[in-house]
Amino acid sequence: MVKAEPSDDKFNYKSYLIISAIGAILLIGLTVMVMKFFMEPKDSIKAKVFNQDMALNEDLVYMDNTIGATKWLWSFGNGDTSVRQDGKYRYHQAGTYVVKLMVNDHLKEEFFVTVKDTVPKEVDSTLRISGPTTGEVLAEVKLSVDGPGEVFEWWFGETGKVDFIGKIAQYTYSKPGQYRVKVRSDKTLRFTYRTMSITGMEIDSLDSLIVDNLAQKVAMDDLKVQLQAIADGGDFNVRYRYILNKFFCKNERAGVTINMGTNVKQQDIYSYCIGLTFGGGLKIDKVVLSREPNTNCYNALIVTQHK
Repeated sequence: MVKAEPSDDKFNYKSYLIISAIGAILLIGLTVMVMKFFMEPKDSIKAKVFNQDMALNEDLVYMDNTIGATKWLWSFGNGDTSVRQDGKYRYHQAGTYVVKLMVNDHLKEEFFVTVKDTVPKEVDSTLRISGPTTGEVLAEVKLSVDGPGEVFEWWFGETGKVDFIGKIAQYTYSKPGQYRVKVRSDKTLRFTYRTMSITGMEIDSLDSLIVDNLAQKVAMDDLKVQLQAIADGGDFNVRYRYILNKFFCKNERAGVTINMGTNVKQQDIYSYCIGLTFGGGLKIDKVVLSREPNTNCYNALIVTQHK
C-alpha cells in the first residue's frame, strides 16, 4: 500500500494569506499618505511676531518664512503697514492691537499684541521760584524752586549758559541790570521765569571804587599776587591752601566770576585756581572780594583777566 504525500494546497493557502495581509497594510499606508497629501493645504503661513506683550519703548519684531512667499503686507492695527518680509516696529500709544499678515494676496494670519504704557511721561507742570527779585553786584543771590523733578537747571541771564544745577541755586552778578532768570527740570516741558533787578557799580568801573577798609584793599592786592603766581607756574598746593584759609575760611564752594574780554563765566574757587595752572600766559588784571556780613570771610570773588 502506497502512503500519500501531504498536499501543498494547505501550504500555498497560508502563504497567500500572509502575502495578502502585507499587501493590504502597504495599500492602507499608501492611501493614508495620498489622502494626507491632497487634503492638506499645499501652502500655509509660517510667520512669527515677537514681544506680543511689550512696552512703548520696546520694538515689535516680525518675520515670515512662508515657502514660496513673494509678497507681504503687514498691518499693525493702527493704520501703519509694512511690505517687508521681516523687520521691527515701535508703537507710540499704549493699547491692544491686532497685527495682520497677508502673504501672496491670499494667505492670512493674525496676532494679538498688547502695548503697555510703561515709559515715564514728562509732566507739563509749572515750577515755583522762591527768593528775592532784587540784588546787588558782588552780593550773592539765592533762589529755590518747588515742583516735580530731580534735576533742575538754572540760567541767571548773564552768561547765556546754565549757571547752576540743583533745587537751591546761588549766583553772583558782575554787572547791574535787569536779568531774566529761568529754570526747568527733567519733568517739565517749559521754563519758569523770574525778573531779577541788580543794582551796583559796573565791574569795569571798579577802578574808581573807594575802599574804606584798608585791610580789604591789602587783602585784594595779596590775593591778586597769589593768583598770578599760580598762573605763572608757582607751587599750586601751597598757594591754594593759603588762599582758601586766609580769604575764604576753607570754603571751596566760594563763587568766582571771571571776566575775560566779552566772556563771563562762574566757577567755584578750587575750579578757578586749578584752571590757572593750565592758563599759559594768563594775566590777572583786577580782583574784587565780597565779604560775608559780620564775618571775616569772603564769599565771592570777581576776577578780570586776559591773555
